[in-house]
Amino acid sequence: MKPTIIAIVGASGSGKTYLSKMLQEQLGVYLIVSHTTRPMREGEIEGVDHYYIKNAHRFGRSQMLSYTKFADYEYFALEEQVPPKGYCAYVVDERGLRFLKENKSHKFDIISIRVEATMDTLLERGIPLCRIMRDEDREPLPLGYYDCVIENNGTIEEFDMKIYETYKKICRWQRQR
Repeated sequence: MKPTIIAIVGASGSGKTYLSKMLQEQLGVYLIVSHTTRPMREGEIEGVDHYYIKNAHRFGRSQMLSYTKFADYEYFALEEQVPPKGYCAYVVDERGLRFLKENKSHKFDIISIRVEATMDTLLERGIPLCRIMRDEDREPLPLGYYDCVIENNGTIEEFDMKIYETYKKICRWQRQR
């Protein structure tokens, strides 16, 4: 069986990083940490949130698991970061997901999850309006493109339950293959 990449997509503040960390910390799913050319934000940690690099030119596209450019910054992960078997989680944007599905599905099983939150919820969480508006530049994919969609407008406990339910569903799908 091929390694399975759980590709997580969502707007800023929707809960995609929380979902990926929960998969890692509570369910033992390996987390792929992406490389980026954007500056480190306050509170971020090198090698945990991203690998912060000056430029992506030292890596060849053939080495990349996915690649995207967003807000003038590059984001990518390397194929060598995928474990040889089992599950891994990877936070990626829509372009990165499309790249992954179109170019890497012969090597990896790819399960895509979209995390959704309303603008009111994002504002209540303190996500700056400029980040919310920046996400308007993302290339939307139809909801049918995703294997799962998780709405995250409630409590953290409700979101945790949805994550557990989704992970169980993914495991069942993989056993049926």
